Amino acid sequence: MKKIFTVLLLTITTINFAKANTPPALGYWKSELSINDSTVIPFTLITERKDNNQLSIKVKNASEVISLKPLELSNDTLIYAFKDFNSRLYITANDENNLKGYWQNLHRSIDYILPFKATYIGKTVEVSTANITSIEGKWKTVFNYTSTTPYPALGVFNHMAGSANVAGTFLTETGDYRFLDGLSTGGKVQLSCFDGSHAFLFEADLVKDTLWGTFYSGNHWKTKWYAVKDNSFTLADPDSLTYVNNALDTFDFTFKDLDGNDFTYSKENLEGKVVLIQIMGTWCPNCLDETKYYKELQAKYKDQGLEIIAVCYEASTSFESQTKSVKRLIDNYDLDYTFLIGGNASKTLASEQFYFLNEIISFPTSIYINKQGEIVKVHTGFNGPGTGQVYIDYKKETEALIEELLAD
Repeated sequence: MKKIFTVLLLTITTINFAKANTPPALGYWKSELSINDSTVIPFTLITERKDNNQLSIKVKNASEVISLKPLELSNDTLIYAFKDFNSRLYITANDENNLKGYWQNLHRSIDYILPFKATYIGKTVEVSTANITSIEGKWKTVFNYTSTTPYPALGVFNHMAGSANVAGTFLTETGDYRFLDGLSTGGKVQLSCFDGSHAFLFEADLVKDTLWGTFYSGNHWKTKWYAVKDNSFTLADPDSLTYVNNALDTFDFTFKDLDGNDFTYSKENLEGKVVLIQIMGTWCPNCLDETKYYKELQAKYKDQGLEIIAVCYEASTSFESQTKSVKRLIDNYDLDYTFLIGGNASKTLASEQFYFLNEIISFPTSIYINKQGEIVKVHTGFNGPGTGQVYIDYKKETEALIEELLAD
């Protein structure tokens, strides 16, 4: 019976907000997820009315706007799903200008729930000009510095002109923290992101020239961090972190495709092609950003001989559920390159299967192979569109390399 109910639930795709006893106002909402008695993760919610009178719910992180998928109206509770990730937002209107509910992250567990509430702002986003503390520029950052495993990052931030509103992100050696925004005022900084997979909060105090803060990931993890303004700081080259173990004349690997058939990569069966192997998972926001870009590469270079192969490592344990997650991604973004199943979301497993590399330290990781079947580059992690100029430069370098390999 539970299985039948789930199938019925997922087939409901429209909600007429007029059915709700108290339809919410339309526009922007100051929203928050509660992670403990004193700490909340802020984000912006957008409500709109479609032509068919359906209530559209969106989540805004800086320049990113995520449209949620309506599932059902249960009593007075609207249930919306994040289409890319296995999580849901449950929304009830207290009155026209106040919402409450919770976020359920099914990727972590059915019991992973954070309380949610929102207050109506109006037709425009709030802008603060009070007591501005500028953090414009680049910041050399260290996370987890109180432990035995600190790791470096690069904070890159920009203020909205003349305001305390800040957007930017932290780049790490394995990827970025995507689209962060918030306020920097009165010597205090608060930046956050909520994308359905992660709920991040970065808080800090500016003491002299240093930011001292705490990073929260939902209610399950937190760590200390500090940052010093340094416009010349750079991270390790992402093309140097993962590399080929030894000089190989040849290598191959075999994975199941989405139909359960064996797919074997070898130099012989893709001879004359430039191959880009993407090691990723559908649960991973950085992987999603990379996949959107690889769709662009596929459209631009497929006819010239580029072959993209994604090997997916999924949070679920059964082959059936793993393929379901991958097929959802393919359908959501109309992807037409090859997708294979690597197994569970384990970097240890991926390292064993890609035995010819020193280690897989990040999802995603990409392997570039020339027409002669030689590995010419391994790129660790992905710093996506939230990183601004870093992402623009990466795209230029990537496309220049692909064009060079295709011309050989």
